[in-house]
Amino acid sequence: MVARYGGEEFCLLLPGVSPSTAQQRIDQIRAAFASHSALSTAPEFRCSFSAGVCQWQNSLSDAGNFARADDLLYQAKNAGRNCVVGQSTSAA
Repeated sequence: MVARYGGEEFCLLLPGVSPSTAQQRIDQIRAAFASHSALSTAPEFRCSFSAGVCQWQNSLSDAGNFARADDLLYQAKNAGRNCVVGQSTSAA
């Protein structure tokens, strides 16, 4: 399920998918997205995105789970953008 979550943020729920597989899939989508030109009239113009990936924890509130993903997203942005950071990876 994909849903808009905030102005420029989206949430993707992948039930039954491990965190490492989710991170790999999101990174594949990120790479494919970045490889395409955004405008046919300006092929040098490229788009990218960063993502934070974490496993939903039933012991946390919805807000707590979204906060974890948001923290990981900002780690990706602070690492130089156009990358995916998961709960088991660190932004270098």
